[in-house]
Amino acid sequence: MFFDDGIPTDFELDRSTAGLLTSISARLTPRLMIQSSIRYDDSEGFESETSFHAGILLDVTTELSISDNWDNAYKLSSFFVLGHALVGNPDLLPEQAESWDVGLQWNPSAALMTSATYFSNDYENLIDFSAATNYSGLTYA
Repeated sequence: MFFDDGIPTDFELDRSTAGLLTSISARLTPRLMIQSSIRYDDSEGFESETSFHAGILLDVTTELSISDNWDNAYKLSSFFVLGHALVGNPDLLPEQAESWDVGLQWNPSAALMTSATYFSNDYENLIDFSAATNYSGLTYA
């Protein structure tokens, strides 16, 4: 497809990715649960990447729980941002991210639950920026 001034907007790219994900979660005591995962990705044209997740959930009381999670991750650029003639950049590096969160959840009754979570996200080589999600970890409509 071409715009009226002759700028091409068609492109064709191929990429193969193989990966492996393993995860485990265990309730160590009736009040304590831990979880962890490891993901390995091998994408054509990029170095292989390994991502990790670790989390803990503690039931302080029957009504109150606290959670803590840590993750690192990466994301390859989409074909659109790599190959589009107007806005594409074939030299983009994979996006890297490290995040953690800590949260409280309160269930005073079966009909009422409230929670609050603090997020911290650190990005490198950011590919897609959204003010609605990158500042707070929350998505706004």
